[in-house]
Amino acid sequence: MFSPALYSSWSNSGLAQSSSMVMQFCGQTYSVIEKDLMSSFTPEVIDHYLFVGGNGKFLVEWSSTKGKKPVYDDENRCISWISHEDFLFPALARGYLSRKINSNPFDKEIEGLKLWKEDCEEWERCLNCLNTFDEQGNENEAQLEIDFCCFLCKCPWDHPLKRVIRNCPGALKYHRGCCHQYQNEDDFEAFVSPVGKAASCMFEEEGEANGESDVDESDTNSPEAQYERLTEIPLTIIDGQCEQYLQNVESCANMGEKRDAIVLCINAGAGSAIVSLKHLGVKVAKVIHVESDRVAQHVIRSHHDYCYGEIDDDDQIEHIIGLYNTIGDIAEDPEKMVRKYGPIDIIICNSPQGKSREEDASYAVDFFEIVKDIERLNAELHHFDNLFYLLECSASIKNSLPLQGLSYCFCEQTKLYVCNWPISSQKANLLRHKTDAESLELQNGHILDSVQKLYASLLKALVAGFDHSKWRDTIHCKYWPFLSMGPQGYDVKLKKGEFGPEAFLLSLRNPENSQVLSDANYSNHLLGRSSSVKILPILLEPMRKLFNEKNYGSPYKVIVSHRQEILPIATLEHGGIMSRNSPNSKNNCVASDTDHDSSVVKTEVKDEKTSTDDEAKLFDLVERSFSR
Repeated sequence: MFSPALYSSWSNSGLAQSSSMVMQFCGQTYSVIEKDLMSSFTPEVIDHYLFVGGNGKFLVEWSSTKGKKPVYDDENRCISWISHEDFLFPALARGYLSRKINSNPFDKEIEGLKLWKEDCEEWERCLNCLNTFDEQGNENEAQLEIDFCCFLCKCPWDHPLKRVIRNCPGALKYHRGCCHQYQNEDDFEAFVSPVGKAASCMFEEEGEANGESDVDESDTNSPEAQYERLTEIPLTIIDGQCEQYLQNVESCANMGEKRDAIVLCINAGAGSAIVSLKHLGVKVAKVIHVESDRVAQHVIRSHHDYCYGEIDDDDQIEHIIGLYNTIGDIAEDPEKMVRKYGPIDIIICNSPQGKSREEDASYAVDFFEIVKDIERLNAELHHFDNLFYLLECSASIKNSLPLQGLSYCFCEQTKLYVCNWPISSQKANLLRHKTDAESLELQNGHILDSVQKLYASLLKALVAGFDHSKWRDTIHCKYWPFLSMGPQGYDVKLKKGEFGPEAFLLSLRNPENSQVLSDANYSNHLLGRSSSVKILPILLEPMRKLFNEKNYGSPYKVIVSHRQEILPIATLEHGGIMSRNSPNSKNNCVASDTDHDSSVVKTEVKDEKTSTDDEAKLFDLVERSFSR
């Protein structure tokens, strides 16, 4: 459960052997601190997940604390997956694991649970050693608290300042020398925290230099500008054979049976996939969001997960988020995921941006391996053989992908979308300047509101103490996982012309490149790495024929399907094969790819005006051609 480096340095530091002595001479033990952490919120472990590599996570239900008892009110209730090393209540976790072991001693995971319980005992000793001190004396009670940014220390145990703390002047909290990257006590004597530095500038002219920098909103390379240029780029669309989809459409039409979708979103970003499915009115049973960025997870949960406590209406979807962070977490044990949450109906994957061509190609290979594994496991575990998937990736790796029999299209010049259902009928929507999906774009405000609330909450925790408060009582427990970011994950400066706690300006560090970002810039970053909600609903629209429908209400506008004016190229016209020079064809709109399998169905958009009856006949003609 411990990371190898952290556990090794703890075992070899000598602190592990002396931790019991530390417990004796310190003013308080971690068990006391653990109870104190429950002063406002009470956790209860309700589930667990043990990965093949030995790492584990707890599903924790938080409730508000009134007196000494938890109160399960919707306002403060929150359910979250938390990793072993980020969970601040090892004694609580140990008790949960003991009950699991005793209740089912023949469980196949029993040996793993026993080892996990031992790690909880060791983790309790670690936290006890980290957070108990005998030098606190008669300081103000609010000052006794280790600062939010230093509380969950993950520095090596052999660091010379691992247990050296200092009360920062003006900041009212203790900080660890190791977390702030000091190497000796002499240098640490002059330490001032980022909050302390900002506070000292509050009445100085220097504060103006630390103010918020101006942001150029007219950047032509911004995600918004790229989306605006979308309709100026010619599109290429190729339809694969897609037998599975066509058979399912026919079965749903004949049997009248549909199901609620179970969706796996890989590299979920700010939640473009679930937003698109809600706009389409596809009824979703559960979504497994795979996302490593904690801020992105917060954005998704804020808008969709009723258990997060940010929204009033329950969408009746089970959102699994924070359990799997990367595609590698899925690949480690896909059987366990499919067994627990499957069968999986739809996989939507957005490849990471900013990678090399080789890295993009490797990621795509991993994706198609996951697809094969899930297809096999759906059949073996659930007797289910219908899996649909959509991959968004760089167009530069087209020749590295197994495209035979699949549909794909090029958008925005650099983007390639690959799926296993027909999409040619959507070409008119993709080309149309005034499309119904135009107003569905994932606006920056959708992300920014959630990011701003997160920043405001984290800032309250970082400046706690000015009013003699403790961060554990100031910040909601849903934000406690951000403890693990450490001091290097934050930066605090002073706003121009402001005074008091409201004068501080928080920035978070982008985990991908360590760049410090304001709330607005982090919002732009998430927008840029999320799929376009102009494109996804159009490409996912055929899924509506396979799954139950649901109107999710405001702000999701159920898209009304429009019949597309299309003609199959192979259709007979006036007794012969339709020519590209026919009056009913337009060369610029014909999808072609000389490298693609000649057996695929290719279609073109027909521009001429037709009556409603003629349009319906054409649409039915195409539908019949697909079903052959």
